[in-house]
Amino acid sequence: MLQERLKIQDILFELIHNSMRAKATRINIEIADLGDTVRLTVEDNGEGIEPQKAARLEAALNSGRRDELEILAGADHTRTGLRMVGFMTDKAQLESTPGVGTKIVIYRNKTTDH
Repeated sequence: MLQERLKIQDILFELIHNSMRAKATRINIEIADLGDTVRLTVEDNGEGIEPQKAARLEAALNSGRRDELEILAGADHTRTGLRMVGFMTDKAQLESTPGVGTKIVIYRNKTTDH
């Protein structure tokens, strides 16, 4: 159980860090226990991401190809960041509007051994 909490903390830390890098002045965080799954939501009012790039990032977070994350987000964002989140995620949703902000929802199965 402690290991699971640490992984959730790591995911949240990275998503909050990304919001701060995007110059967010407001970051909302929600953690929901859905039984066998934990849902983590981080929503900010930062710079946002262009729609095409956001769609590709979401697809990469949901795929097994972590090399795509480095190409799309840039190596500085993925050395330990989004790549790490992708490794520990069972499902991800990303919504973003340039100049408005970004919302990322991560689903992590409690029984999954990542």
